[in-house]
Amino acid sequence: MKRKRLGTARIVLVGIIDEELKAIRDVGAFTQALGRYYVPALAANNKYDIAVCRADSWGNLASGEAASQAIEDLRPYFVFLVGI
Repeated sequence: MKRKRLGTARIVLVGIIDEELKAIRDVGAFTQALGRYYVPALAANNKYDIAVCRADSWGNLASGEAASQAIEDLRPYFVFLVGI
């Protein structure tokens, strides 16, 4: 089943553990929820410079799944794994 696209983002940052996601959100002021992602502010045109999310678990499979979902949901130019 095809996922519903949430908009576009130039960059998606993926954290693996809760502490990483919290640190990323605190530094970048990512306060607004957009599905499983956080953005600094919601945009009427659904275009974002950067969004952040957390992988569901540890390991290559979970981080790969998070990256794959981000690509499907937001079509970013870059996906960065941040943290451990």
